[in-house]
Amino acid sequence: TYRLWQEDLDPIEVRIEAYGIGRMAGQCSEKNNVRIPYDILEYLAERYHLKIEDLMEPFVKGMLIERKERDRKESDGAGKQGKRKNGF
Repeated sequence: TYRLWQEDLDPIEVRIEAYGIGRMAGQCSEKNNVRIPYDILEYLAERYHLKIEDLMEPFVKGMLIERKERDRKESDGAGKQGKRKNGF
């Protein structure tokens, strides 16, 4: 059974899931177009008797960490490509 559908998830586990959803959002979206899957977070909050605010914080943290990693990788790759073009 997929863990997200289990009835007995601890609130910490649900927050970890929200963090993972945030990482996925950061990986799949552009800087100027980050989508928040409000419906999913709302569902999790209702199902596990949490406040949606308690899930938004780990979601945003995961999204920001992933965006920073993605930006760093993209800038590292652009720098390497620029060096190749210039022959350095």
